[in-house]
Amino acid sequence: MKYGTPVSGTISSVSPEGPGVFEKDGRTFAVRFAVPGDQVDGTFRRRDKKTLFLDAQVTSPSSDRVTPRCPFAGRCGGCAWQQMDYPAQLEWKRRLVHQALGDHIGSPLPPVEPSPDIFYYRNRMDYVFGTDGTLGLKEPEKWWSVLDLTDCHLLSPETPRILAEVRVWAKRHGLTFWNGRSGTGLLRYLMIREGKHTGERLLNLVTSAEPLPDDAAHDLVARLSPLATSIVHGVQPKITDLSLAETFRVLHGSLELHEKLTDHAFAIHPNSFFQTNTKGAEQIVHTLRGIFGADRTEQALLDLYCGVGALGINLADRFKTVRGIEVDADAIALAQKNAAANDIGNATFEAAKVEDVVTRPGAALAEQMSTSDAVILDPPRAGLHPRVVKTLVASGPADAVYVSCNYRMLARELPEILTAYRIASIRLVDLFPHTPHVETVVHLQRTSKRGT
Repeated sequence: MKYGTPVSGTISSVSPEGPGVFEKDGRTFAVRFAVPGDQVDGTFRRRDKKTLFLDAQVTSPSSDRVTPRCPFAGRCGGCAWQQMDYPAQLEWKRRLVHQALGDHIGSPLPPVEPSPDIFYYRNRMDYVFGTDGTLGLKEPEKWWSVLDLTDCHLLSPETPRILAEVRVWAKRHGLTFWNGRSGTGLLRYLMIREGKHTGERLLNLVTSAEPLPDDAAHDLVARLSPLATSIVHGVQPKITDLSLAETFRVLHGSLELHEKLTDHAFAIHPNSFFQTNTKGAEQIVHTLRGIFGADRTEQALLDLYCGVGALGINLADRFKTVRGIEVDADAIALAQKNAAANDIGNATFEAAKVEDVVTRPGAALAEQMSTSDAVILDPPRAGLHPRVVKTLVASGPADAVYVSCNYRMLARELPEILTAYRIASIRLVDLFPHTPHVETVVHLQRTSKRGT
């Protein structure tokens, strides 16, 4: 198909990445920010594998289309589905997971559990500086284009004021902005983390290795300390598109943010992974407590990819022992600190790559799995390492719970896992309103003996 060829159709579904899609003449067409039921007229602009993307206008809106709250919806990469009615979002997430897992499940999936809040639900946002001094989020497919956000409904109502203050501050001091192509410029990211239950807010200004002038640092604190309990300066010297800093300097307050998850308190480092939807994460905890029950006080729990200990600490009262493993040494230090702060004496945490522990002498993951009664698997979006899957199949405990933020990776791993386990239950929890992402909690029960 030639660039600019006119195409019209009715959106019939959504892709896992978020765009609306429809089939016509044996081809699959996609339109960003379209809602199933929309009638669209557009022109062909690019191909991504077998999908043809259109620049399109909605000529007749779907009954599930709503007016977005945010004026940047439809352009910003932060929300792909804000123009879709929330109940419809939940149903399409359920359908996407069912399409991916359908061959492995014996019954229809339950409805997706809605997020307690669908706006201002996130506890972390990483806003990026554009080369021209803009501050906000990137446009889809345009990594070089940053929308200068004057509003954002993901984090908190104070966000626009914080972004505005930082823009004025940067201009006043004549600061430069990071250019990923040339590897020059100072300002890279403004990370904002919030404690939804504690009211704390940590601002992390991430810069290159170029020096931040002292007068600018002092002025930043003067401007933003009324809006933040902590302000830190993080440095990321490498040419990389990461908001994680390598070194930190505390300008105001503390390097740690504090949050509560159920009735447990947690300290969180700027670089730490912590579920970005606090209230949604509490739903995950309640789901796990329901799965494991209350009669495991003589049993051992293995918590893989444990982060700062959020899940293991919340389950420690159900088990005799909890052992957590996580690659991030800073997160493990916080997990140990968090266990002590919550008077949890039966939990230990180890800094290591989960896949490396598989074969390490004296601490083989197979041995830990074989001596555990239950395991939690909460990996990043890349899923489980193949060695971890093989070890789970060979020597995993009677109960395993896979908390997946990427159901497509889960679908790839399930065939091998199901050679030794069966699916006892699946729960879907929406931690990411207005996006195509959904958390999938799978309870697996062992069907074969260990070592077979």
